[in-house]
Amino acid sequence: MKIVAVLENTISAGGGFSQALSAILQIKKIAEKNGYTLQVVTSEERNIAVLHSLAIDCTVYRMPSYTKFFQYLIESSFMVKKVLDFMYKRNWLYPIERILTKQRPDILYFLQPSRIPKYLKNINFIYTLWDVGHRDFPEFPEVRREGVFLDRETAYKNILPAAFLTITDSDTLSARLQYLYNLDRERLLAMPFNINPLLGQTSAEEVVEHQDVEGGFLFYPAQFWPHKNHIRILQAILGLREQGRSVKVVFVGGDKLNQGHVRNFIAMNKLESQVKILGFVEIEEIKRLYQSCIALIMPTYFGPTNIPPFEAWSYGKPVIYSDHLKAQVGDAAICVDPDSPQAIANAIIDVFDQEKIAVLIEKGKERLAYYDDLRNVAEADFLKHLIKFDQRSRNWG
Repeated sequence: MKIVAVLENTISAGGGFSQALSAILQIKKIAEKNGYTLQVVTSEERNIAVLHSLAIDCTVYRMPSYTKFFQYLIESSFMVKKVLDFMYKRNWLYPIERILTKQRPDILYFLQPSRIPKYLKNINFIYTLWDVGHRDFPEFPEVRREGVFLDRETAYKNILPAAFLTITDSDTLSARLQYLYNLDRERLLAMPFNINPLLGQTSAEEVVEHQDVEGGFLFYPAQFWPHKNHIRILQAILGLREQGRSVKVVFVGGDKLNQGHVRNFIAMNKLESQVKILGFVEIEEIKRLYQSCIALIMPTYFGPTNIPPFEAWSYGKPVIYSDHLKAQVGDAAICVDPDSPQAIANAIIDVFDQEKIAVLIEKGKERLAYYDDLRNVAEADFLKHLIKFDQRSRNWG
């Protein structure tokens, strides 16, 4: 059986790209142990060097220049029925399916949420979905503007029932998808996130002070989406300053609608000496920041799980996290109300308490081991699904 894994994101996508790399290494291990063929394809040529650094072979597929216009016609409400009827009657394939068919896959594995399955008529696929933030928090602009909410709803309602299997980040999300989209629970597989394979782990002896930030600082690796809640962190730091406490924070990540708003808040409240925005940084810089920070701070709204807590635990750092996402972290983090600057400020004070930090670090190690066990079980279940598909696929040519 040949599995073709489709990678659409680039490294600038942040956590989505990180998890896609972990998924590739995971399916590579499963395929090699069980006699399956794996081919990784990507739409982005700049991904090749990153994949080669992890000993992953990959080829680039290129979309014809007219493809975006073609998809616009399909998805335009006034044209969609006519275009679809025309193509189905003539048994035509969409351009992307013709391209992927050349790889001769038995099944496609989409490593991140994708729109491509909407255009598949013949090829079976495994889908990946990490959140339904548009349903949990529809008020945020990233899922409200430009028809994103409706686009996601339409896509998921059409894609998820057609998937042979959908990979989620947790049992929490699997249950939510089953409820929202009336899916068969047996076709949902919870696979816990893993740390970015490019990050690795570190020992205490490797820790170095970060040259660009003097003294201890909190670290938040997140794209500048409104739901990442940077403003609430700044409000907490501002409140602590009014109490005579000076706390520093470092933000890294690309601008996704909201960096200008964050910068304006910093300037208005004269927080420049306490806040550094480094933008998108290379993986070596992320390592140094994890090594030298006091704690990870992540009062995000979207979940149900996120990658940075795993990374912070692997570097022996305490975590401040949102309380509605407590199912991910258990007692291995200080959980706070993401709507409350005061709750976040209190948590920041706690991570300067050495006794509390020692407990959190130990709990973090235990939590990592717990997720390693969950991941091993999930990988075994993944293999069972692949075997089942392989057996069934022998019934057609």
